[in-house]
Amino acid sequence: MKYLFITLTLVILIGCSSSGIKIAFVSGSGLYSESTHIHVANSDGTNEVQLTNGNSQNSSPCWSPDNEKIAFVSNRDDSEEIYMMKSDGTLPTRFTYSDFSELNLSSECWSPDGEKMVFGDTNGGIFLISSDDDEIKKITSGPDKNGYFPIWSPDGKKIAFTSTRDGNEEVYTMNPDGSQQSRITNSPDYDTCYSWSPDSRKLACETFRNRVMHFYIVNADGTNLTDLIDAREILGIWRPELSPNGNKILYTVIEKDYTSSSLYIMNEDRTDTMKLDINEANAQSSGVWSNK
Repeated sequence: MKYLFITLTLVILIGCSSSGIKIAFVSGSGLYSESTHIHVANSDGTNEVQLTNGNSQNSSPCWSPDNEKIAFVSNRDDSEEIYMMKSDGTLPTRFTYSDFSELNLSSECWSPDGEKMVFGDTNGGIFLISSDDDEIKKITSGPDKNGYFPIWSPDGKKIAFTSTRDGNEEVYTMNPDGSQQSRITNSPDYDTCYSWSPDSRKLACETFRNRVMHFYIVNADGTNLTDLIDAREILGIWRPELSPNGNKILYTVIEKDYTSSSLYIMNEDRTDTMKLDINEANAQSSGVWSNK
């Protein structure tokens, strides 16, 4: 279910005006749009600016640690590849030339020092690539579909990712070299984590249990799972992203019989939910915060 959202509009929002934090998100005419683009805006949705152009699907934005660049996935050259551009949308450059079948980047794809990126191929595993050349190294092993949506912890010590190696989609952590892989979730349905807390101790995750989508926070070792919100009263929710200070969560809400979506922000304690004021003619999803 979650894969249909990857092709949604990618928007990059400028965060709280007082802090200068930004957000990236995908934007398109609908959930199944064949053309999606990366935008920038304030965290309340104002001052929206489109960064990519053309008739391709552009998705999976990821800010560099210094906020100077944005990595993203695009099929503009007929296959899904990773591209890099400056955070104002200039100088877009293709970064990978590979035969990956379904690339995915998460919001925390860069190592904290900015020297490497981690990415997933849904049918191939988890890979590292140097940010200054095209050297690619696979760091997971096993059957197909053994790793996707990798996120690098802020302290640089762990990478969390989703894998189907044990039968269904569960969350695992490992060292950046691929060693000490450990499963931290155990659910009959899927679990995927999308962001780390600033102190690298917790993860913000999504699951589908009892036919209802849920968000939760869990310790990095899998203990102390705390529910946040569920989708009992709405069509669907997707991709919880913790803010750089850890006190807010950015997420996507599915609307209008699965034909549209919007971005929302709430406090980590589940108070003060706010829909971002963005062009309602388009569907927005995959919102990600910039770094401090």
